[in-house]
Amino acid sequence: MSYNYAGVKSTADTLIKKFGQAVTFYKVARGAYNPASGYSAHTAESYSATIVLFKQPKEEFSEQAVQGKLVKAIASSATEPKIGHTVDVNSEKYRVLKVEPLQPATTVIYYELQLAS
Repeated sequence: MSYNYAGVKSTADTLIKKFGQAVTFYKVARGAYNPASGYSAHTAESYSATIVLFKQPKEEFSEQAVQGKLVKAIASSATEPKIGHTVDVNSEKYRVLKVEPLQPATTVIYYELQLAS
């Protein structure tokens, strides 16, 4: 007997929407390669999501290890965020460093993200 995770996903979506904010993720795809002229124009695609940012605990890092601010977040999105995608949150641009879906069985409840500014 399998469990229906639709109710869990619905609850998670409701809480993320209540405590988070709507954002747009961007991904840039390189155009096709032409040996004579190089790459054609890059294309930018976007998709919307709702995201909740969490305060990072204070940890000791080497000054060279971290270049910018690291932030953990969770996101509810129909499109899976990928490493390298960018997002503007509170007028600050972040790049996705890590994506872990919370996915029991085949239902993605939400995505855990590590973002860097």
